[in-house]
Amino acid sequence: MEPGGATFFSASPATPIGLTSTIRAPADALLLLVIVAVDTVAVVIRKPFASTPCGRFTLFALPPLLYAAAIISVSSIPDLSGPELPVIPFDKTAHILEYCGFGLLTIRGAAHFLHKFSARLLYLFSLTVVAGLGAFDEWYQSFVPGRSSDIRDFLADFAGGLLAIGIFALWQRRFRAHCDLKCDARFLDILALVT
Repeated sequence: MEPGGATFFSASPATPIGLTSTIRAPADALLLLVIVAVDTVAVVIRKPFASTPCGRFTLFALPPLLYAAAIISVSSIPDLSGPELPVIPFDKTAHILEYCGFGLLTIRGAAHFLHKFSARLLYLFSLTVVAGLGAFDEWYQSFVPGRSSDIRDFLADFAGGLLAIGIFALWQRRFRAHCDLKCDARFLDILALVT
């Protein structure tokens, strides 16, 4: 193990390609978390798996939970600042895109678990979750050295949630219009598994 971090993968003669990764900062932990999450999702997306409670949790509830953990992990990095752009405020754009991704995953999970409710309630629930995480994130950042809490960041987080709702609503409308056409049953099964 290298000093200052924990080694997760090590090169060995038994494996042709060895990967040595030492975690030195939360950003490295975040990258490892994303790699593990993508690998897990790629391995487990199978219809029989999605029919079990554990499978449904893994496919629909775990992604927004991991994304929220990644947001809080990045918020824990002291003195984090992005590049200064002359036209677009990088900080607000990053907040909008970050929470748009979280909002899309939250709506996807809510649509799966709360499918009996109307779309308005699903969107309201998802927006409440996004706003709650945004408020918690800003409050949490007030305790991190070199970071500050800002109402404009919270409003950007909220705007990201609204953008996610808009994207999801447009995607749903297009999906329904596409399904009115003659679709292959296997294609519909794949779309039902993904949504």
